[in-house]
Amino acid sequence: YLNFYVFCSLNGFFGSSNFFKKQHEEERNHMMKIFDFLLDEGIEVELPNISIKKKEITSLKEIFEKSFEFEKKVSDHINEIYGLCLEEKDFKVLNFINWFVEEQREEEKVFKKILDILKVLSDDKISLFLVDKEISKI
Repeated sequence: YLNFYVFCSLNGFFGSSNFFKKQHEEERNHMMKIFDFLLDEGIEVELPNISIKKKEITSLKEIFEKSFEFEKKVSDHINEIYGLCLEEKDFKVLNFINWFVEEQREEEKVFKKILDILKVLSDDKISLFLVDKEISKI
């Protein structure tokens, strides 16, 4: 989401830029929620080696398509964890994961709504300006 924030900022999509800045901050908070849970359980947290690679981005619509696909993959992973919790009868983790299940439902809903708006409008500058303005309200 940082890449998308940068792209939007540099290309005049200030509503979308603000949206992706908030998305990045929200995802960071989710990561910290997981870290805190693991630490509370006495599990050592291994910090991932994250490198931000510049991705070629061609349009605002592409950004939201990629974001929606990413969120669906995250939902799949959370569902896998949920299934494992049921198999292992690990109700403590299952209870923790429930929050993420609902959160992902909301995330997918937001990105689908934005994509639906983008599908209705054309790619001309006025339409993109209006979409960007609408995104700033989400």
